[in-house]
Amino acid sequence: MIITRLMGGLGNQMFQYAFGLSTSKRNNTKLKIDTTLLKPANNQGSNQVSRNFELDAFKIDLQFATNFEIELYNGSAKNRFVLRRLFFLVLRKVLKKKLYIQPNHDFDPNQLKIRNNTCIVGRWQSEIYFRDVESDIREHFKFKKDLSESYEEYLTKILQSENSTSVHIRRTDYVNHPEYSQKIGALTESYYLNAISLLNKQVDYPTLFIFSDDIEYTKTIFANMKISNECIFIDPKVPNPHDELRLMTNCKHHIISNSTFAWWGAWLANKQEGAKTIAPKSWARSSKYKPPYIQCKSWILL
Repeated sequence: MIITRLMGGLGNQMFQYAFGLSTSKRNNTKLKIDTTLLKPANNQGSNQVSRNFELDAFKIDLQFATNFEIELYNGSAKNRFVLRRLFFLVLRKVLKKKLYIQPNHDFDPNQLKIRNNTCIVGRWQSEIYFRDVESDIREHFKFKKDLSESYEEYLTKILQSENSTSVHIRRTDYVNHPEYSQKIGALTESYYLNAISLLNKQVDYPTLFIFSDDIEYTKTIFANMKISNECIFIDPKVPNPHDELRLMTNCKHHIISNSTFAWWGAWLANKQEGAKTIAPKSWARSSKYKPPYIQCKSWILL
């Protein structure tokens, strides 16, 4: 059995599931999910952003690790019962259960050789970690439910556009969070202006479908850009991240932010002839948050 511990938002959870699936298939064993880090109680008094479990929107046959399995693989340093901690320590060694924690964001080829009976904890933010099961990942990340009614008009416009282009702008915690704003940071307006200018030189009349967690701010900066492209802002009455991800995957071209959510919107899109994806060359301000190889080789980096 492989257990993958989830953390972060939708995009991060998708990376963690993808590597877990790849690892379990290489070992011909089952995959189970550990959601303990997503529980609000674990975020109290920390700088972490509280997150919900997001993978239940996909057509995945999810299996969750039991509390016993989680403690067996991970131990429980907070458990005040010394004998219980000792029991699990001995049992873990006897049954050869292992815990592998990714060191920073570094890639090590040996991570692709992780063996059975391991709980994996990390970000795994590159297609390198699951390229061998790409077709399975695309199948697993199909959506269960129909698109919400408030998004249907946007999908119609995307499908009618010959050169539909998703533009994703991430703000909120990249602007307001004490750590993320300093070490990751929102991309500059010049990045988007340069990306749109480059795309206009390579593609005829791209229509921009603009996604953001701060849509009112985004409307303001696009008004200041004074670009000639038709801009359609994704601004439904009831926002839904899964529906927005689905819309992004239906676009032909992509200008993504330094966000794993936007990454998956581009990666899961149907590979249409002549499709372009533009991504930031520098993913974050701090090396701690710069995962190597996160940008795909076919992407254009600015």
